Amino acid sequence: SLRQSREDLDALRKEIQEFSERHADAARLIEKLGADRLGLEALGERMTAFATLAPELEAKMDAITGKLELIEDGTRKAASLHESVAELDAQISRVSARVPFVEQLEGRLNSLNVLSSDVDGKLEDQLARRVELETLKAACDGLKAQMVDAQPTLDGVRDLQTTLVPLVAEVTRLRADIGAAEKRLEGAKFNEAAITDAAIIEQEKRYVALVEAGNTLATKVSEHSRQMQTLAEELARSSKMKDEMLMELDRVQTRQRDATSRIQASEDQLARAENMFNQLEARRSQTALDEKKPEVVPPSPSQPVAVLPSPPDVAPPSQPVAVVTSPPAVVGPIFQHPIRSGEPPPSDPTVSGLERLLRVSAARGASTLYLSSESRPSVRVDGELQTLDDEPVHAAREVESLLLPLVPERSHEALRARGATEWICDIEGVGRVRCMSFHDHRGPGGVFRLMPARSISTEQLGLPRQVQALALEPEGIVLVAGPRSSGKRTLISAFVDLMNRTRRDHVITIEREVNIVHGRGDSFISQREMRGDDEEMLAAARAALREDPDVLVIEDLRTGALMNVALEAAAAGRLVIGGFSAHTATGAIDRIIDSYAPEYRRQAQLALAGSLRGVIVQVLLRKIGGGRLPAREVLLNTPAVSRVIAEGKTSQLPMAIEGGRRSGMMPLNDALVGLVQSAAVEAHEAYRRSADRPGFLAALDRQGIDTSFVERLA
Repeated sequence: SLRQSREDLDALRKEIQEFSERHADAARLIEKLGADRLGLEALGERMTAFATLAPELEAKMDAITGKLELIEDGTRKAASLHESVAELDAQISRVSARVPFVEQLEGRLNSLNVLSSDVDGKLEDQLARRVELETLKAACDGLKAQMVDAQPTLDGVRDLQTTLVPLVAEVTRLRADIGAAEKRLEGAKFNEAAITDAAIIEQEKRYVALVEAGNTLATKVSEHSRQMQTLAEELARSSKMKDEMLMELDRVQTRQRDATSRIQASEDQLARAENMFNQLEARRSQTALDEKKPEVVPPSPSQPVAVLPSPPDVAPPSQPVAVVTSPPAVVGPIFQHPIRSGEPPPSDPTVSGLERLLRVSAARGASTLYLSSESRPSVRVDGELQTLDDEPVHAAREVESLLLPLVPERSHEALRARGATEWICDIEGVGRVRCMSFHDHRGPGGVFRLMPARSISTEQLGLPRQVQALALEPEGIVLVAGPRSSGKRTLISAFVDLMNRTRRDHVITIEREVNIVHGRGDSFISQREMRGDDEEMLAAARAALREDPDVLVIEDLRTGALMNVALEAAAAGRLVIGGFSAHTATGAIDRIIDSYAPEYRRQAQLALAGSLRGVIVQVLLRKIGGGRLPAREVLLNTPAVSRVIAEGKTSQLPMAIEGGRRSGMMPLNDALVGLVQSAAVEAHEAYRRSADRPGFLAALDRQGIDTSFVERLA
């Protein structure tokens, strides 16, 4: 019987070892359960964050609905455009020379119809995506309900963990008893001869008690094993549920990114369609204008151009202004392709000298012509200087003979006396030209700036509705910022043109140079040219306020005194549009506040927070294939932005712009990445113009665009 007892004890020892191993497994399962519980809590937080994105998705769906309305309006415009084409055909039948233009126009209309069909297809895809997003939202709600249902399971696991504590203590005590029994059995093994019947009976009793305790322990171990098995199954289900939820969340985020990309592509398609429609309208208007245009006799080299007396407060008597002798030419938007130098410029055998050079410059899409002695003429195209290699090198006497026919007669003596002169003339086929003559170490020379004959509209510039609405504000300050030669003057002129078409107000503009003259419209516009220093600009602004304007436009708010005048005008209920030199909206706000003395900055912050309506920052980029394209950062004065400015926490403005996309705000990096995605500009060109270059590279990486070469090429 002792041998049987030892075998039973060995079996019991093995069971206890197995129980110890199971206990260790249970401890590991408990640790894994704790880690999984933390993961589930983190997943719950991510699901909560995703739930906050639902309003943004709904807002984007609303934007898509708005785009649908725009497409319907575009369809109506296309129908109206077809009627206009019929009228245009009737006009072209009377003018046989316009046949090639009509063929080109018909091609544009066909491409517009194709583009409209493409946009309709894109919008149908967007509607399907909207239904898909709603389905995903329902799935997310179901996942959230599953998380709620999983909470009782977690509570049960915690209860099991509490139950394990006394069970472990009991197992420890039983292991101690078994150890003592083993020691007694070992003593009995060596002293069998001395064991009496009473000792054997006592050992048998103890063995029976030990067997009963072992059976009880085995029952408890079996029950605990079943509990551990149930717990392991629950953990497996929880882990599987967590993996499924993570996979579903990844799919939702991927679909959200795809939907955002497609929405952006649809917006780009709409912008291009609107641009083509506006160009067709402008060309049709120009066709009608050309039919009515009388024949203009070009100025003779022997006859000076007729001049008007100069403005009394702007230029001295030696700087006359030439009379405009032909109707203004149509000037395309900034992003329209200019005529390339590889195309032959229009030639006219009756035109020679400087007028011919100006026509050549206009045909190349130049903004400025540079004429200097002992060198070939140069032009500025897309912001870069180019030499006219086909032109000869002009000697000093030749340059003077080129200048004299266009210089007003009373300025001839100043030119011969090596003085600087300035005047404005009109050249048929070119438009208005601001002319400046000078003398340098080589001899006489001149700079001729080719000015657009009329303002470019906000629609041609592709400004969104939220930005156009800034020109319709009854009061406040609108800042147009950007680096040098970034098109700020063109953008301000487009705002004035929009007001001239939509408002009945008194508008006063104070400009360094009046390059674009606004004609008669719904508003009364008075343009003032101030060529003096900052004090004269300040005096002109203060004088303008005494004339009761509704809108005051100041081309350059370069000083704190001018900004004070702007704030006072805005506080008095006027709208002020001002130009400013800054690379970002945040930089513009900081420069304005820093222009004040420290003791007045708090007051300036409060005034600016209350008066500011928006900041538009524009940069120009070289387009692939020629021309330049604008990229804009838009800051609108929402309550959050106003609070940030009032508290002086301007470092938070970039985050406010990022979070204000639904309100119409646009970070500059978003605009730059969009141009790179549409293959309109090179990535390294956009990188040069970015104020946040690491953020720009990260945005390109998120779009799957290779950035390994960007910094090297930039």
